[in-house]
Amino acid sequence: FSLTTARCLGSCGLAPVAVLDGKVRAKETPDGMVRHVREMVGRTKDLTEQQERVA
Repeated sequence: FSLTTARCLGSCGLAPVAVLDGKVRAKETPDGMVRHVREMVGRTKDLTEQQERVA
C-alpha cells in the first residue's frame, strides 16, 4: 500500500474526499477511512494466505 497527499481531487462538493483502490470515497471521515483500509488489508492478507497454500 502507499499513501500520498493531493492538493485537489476536483471534487469540492464531495469533500472530504479520498481515493482508495481507485474508488472515490466522498464525505469520508477519518474513522471511515481507517475501516476501509483495514478491510483492504484483511482481503490482501486472505489472498496472500490462499496463494501460499496453492504454492
